[in-house]
Amino acid sequence: MVGCATTPPKPPQPAAPAPRVSVEDQIEARVKAYWDARQKADLPTAYTFYSPGFKEKTPRELFLRNYRRLIRFPLDSISIESIKIDPSNVRALVRLKVSINQVIEGKELLLSTYPEETWVYVENQWWKETEPFLPNI
Repeated sequence: MVGCATTPPKPPQPAAPAPRVSVEDQIEARVKAYWDARQKADLPTAYTFYSPGFKEKTPRELFLRNYRRLIRFPLDSISIESIKIDPSNVRALVRLKVSINQVIEGKELLLSTYPEETWVYVENQWWKETEPFLPNI
């Protein structure tokens, strides 16, 4: 009788470490998710992207009542033009291009604006710092 030689099983290989996400990529993901909520006219979700300091001064119900202007126009497209991160890595200035397709006096117009937003890193997350009470878009 011939014995079968068996090879001992190989130990499991450790999982590859998750790729590190750059600060810019983290900010970009948050900004896109925030604007996706606005594009869907989802103010409750948009509110979740604001900084703890903003939320402290602006409770959710007040935001939902007073900031409906954020969804007054259907947004056609949003793109990030630039992200400038402060050397401290806790503040970033995000410049966007926001386009709105509007019909004015029977003519369809594509209007674009270039708002700038400040995002801050607080409690291990990037947050939209504030929302001006007067509209920019």
